[in-house]
Amino acid sequence: MADKRIRTAVLMGGRSGEHDVSRASGWAVLTQLPEARFDAFPVLLGRDGAWHFPNRDAADPDAGDPHGPGLPLPE
Repeated sequence: MADKRIRTAVLMGGRSGEHDVSRASGWAVLTQLPEARFDAFPVLLGRDGAWHFPNRDAADPDAGDPHGPGLPLPE
């Protein structure tokens, strides 16, 4: 049987001075969505504007900034 959960991206971070607040808020949403209903995954926007798709644990703001390739935003 197919997975009936709703696939949901949770955006967090960004270039603004509110980067850390956004990460904390995004993490709160990500961890509170009921797993029985949602297949949620983090999308982290780096301070440099790069898009990162970390695994769930790496998106934890207490884990620090995830390292790895990101997709740069167009100028």
